[in-house]
Amino acid sequence: MKILEKLSNQFNYMKKKDKRKIEYIVEHYSAGTKDTTQNELDYFAREHVGASAHDFVDDFSVGHSVPYNDVAYHCGVDYSKQKAPYWGKCTNYNSIGIEMCALKDDKILDLRNPTIKNAIILTKQLMKTYKIDSDHVVRHYDVCGKNCPAPLVEDAAAWKCFKYNLQTPFKVKTTKEGVKAYSKIGGAITQKFNLGKKITVVEVYLQNGLLYGKGKNGNYFRLKNTEKLN
Repeated sequence: MKILEKLSNQFNYMKKKDKRKIEYIVEHYSAGTKDTTQNELDYFAREHVGASAHDFVDDFSVGHSVPYNDVAYHCGVDYSKQKAPYWGKCTNYNSIGIEMCALKDDKILDLRNPTIKNAIILTKQLMKTYKIDSDHVVRHYDVCGKNCPAPLVEDAAAWKCFKYNLQTPFKVKTTKEGVKAYSKIGGAITQKFNLGKKITVVEVYLQNGLLYGKGKNGNYFRLKNTEKLN
């Protein structure tokens, strides 16, 4: 994944002299028609917007716009009348904002799957660097009540898939006898697991509203009849 960098116009963010404590990562989307990391970097460097994100992500690259120790203006406006679960807990001052570049005419939730995958990779890197657990990775919606990132707000399974992938690899055990494993999603059955079988999940996929785990051996199975192990 290519890394681009172009600092935002300083009107759009706050520089911090002392080290700030980063406790949350907030996921957004740009809601534009043909956004890319480069045109987002160019726009925020050029314009006085009064808003910003630390990073932009598209199918091919990450665009770094605001230094992580500085405060981006990405989740400070309340649309929920203080009803959003993370309002007052997650703020501009203790979070990093990641904005996924959208394509309005894209058929996959207005966000391309490679963009979502790159956002997951970046988020996992930041989680490791700042020791942030997956419970502290939230949507703009969870902080402010705004429908953002809309594809991951309007489809609960899509957000669940995103959060699962932040935790890979993880183990599950089957809660039903005969859970089927497939050569690919929608492919031939390769085996059936016994009740209580422990499986390592290396990646999670969403297909037709259903969540599938990919095992270490390359087989796929539905997560419906499994239980995640700590």
